[in-house]
Amino acid sequence: MKYGFSFLFISALFLGCNYANEEDFENLAVDMCDCFSDVTSELSPRGTEIFLDAANEGSDYRESFKEYMSEDPDAAYKDQIVLLKMADKKTTKCIKNLEKRYKKLYSLKTEKEIQKELIQQLDGKKGCELTQAIAKMSLED
Repeated sequence: MKYGFSFLFISALFLGCNYANEEDFENLAVDMCDCFSDVTSELSPRGTEIFLDAANEGSDYRESFKEYMSEDPDAAYKDQIVLLKMADKKTTKCIKNLEKRYKKLYSLKTEKEIQKELIQQLDGKKGCELTQAIAKMSLED
């Protein structure tokens, strides 16, 4: 199961147009974090740790999550439900609103370049650590 599909979708929205500056990306990063913060804030500390470790230390989140499932199936199941919420109507609507709001962000950059810029802009933003981690993981998938 891929957890970063939403970020890939967002990145795809910003391909192929005119000009984007760093401030535009910073604003988009903050707004993207807001789109996901309701969902990611519901993730348990262990679930959060799994994804932060995967993004920052290169551990395999799939293996870590399997281990979590065997040790605490109820909590792991709840975290899976939280992760599935990333594809819910509220999150999808938020992403579509970002597309409308940031039309000027379209550029000649590749999808990977855009995603790397967004990840960089999320760096150090309080409360956006998990959003950034999931974005990094989706870039690697």
